[in-house]
Amino acid sequence: RMGLYPLFRNKLVSNSGARDKSAFHMFSAGLCAGAVGYFLGSPLYQVKNRLQASPPESRPTTAQCLATLIREKALFRGASVMVGRGAAVTAGQFMGYDLAKTHLNQLNKILDDGPLLHTVSAVCAAFGAATCCCPFDYVMTKYQVQKAAAASTTHQHTHVSLMSVAREIFHEPATGKGFLRALPGGSLFNFYAGWSPLFIRLSIVMSLYMPAYEQVRRRVLNQGYFE
Repeated sequence: RMGLYPLFRNKLVSNSGARDKSAFHMFSAGLCAGAVGYFLGSPLYQVKNRLQASPPESRPTTAQCLATLIREKALFRGASVMVGRGAAVTAGQFMGYDLAKTHLNQLNKILDDGPLLHTVSAVCAAFGAATCCCPFDYVMTKYQVQKAAAASTTHQHTHVSLMSVAREIFHEPATGKGFLRALPGGSLFNFYAGWSPLFIRLSIVMSLYMPAYEQVRRRVLNQGYFE
């Protein structure tokens, strides 16, 4: 994802005839990079799930799991959900990071290109990533809970789908505090339950990850800081 993003972004800027990159170019490039990265990684995600679900005494190897998926023609089974979530989180992450660096350094010279700028931009990246992926995470969590309930003996005839769960969330009455409590049911804000802890977690991760990535680019790969 990190390597593909600038390629997609620069190509989009060039094809659009624009003089400079914009938030639209950043978001679109993040979508493309995230979709490609998570699609290619989905077979390994399935292998991880199968290994964890297997009993220790009969747990197959990674190679055996891959061979089974190939034999079942199931390498990319369920990849659509993973790709959608991955594209969304990558789009939010890179738009937030790139936009912050552009306005704080390249356009306005508020901060020098260094660790402080990278950390501030990483928090902006976390904000974008949390905002874009929270609906996917919330729908998937409720879907898994309802799917497990439907598999029980008392609910075995209940049909659960991602779309039915999304509609249910959308029409839930608002139960939040403050501003969110005043929102009526049928609001997109319903999909952002749990946004705050997700943002805090991503802020911690990206405040370590993105500055480290910048230093690797500059000091190890001799490519300079991300632009």
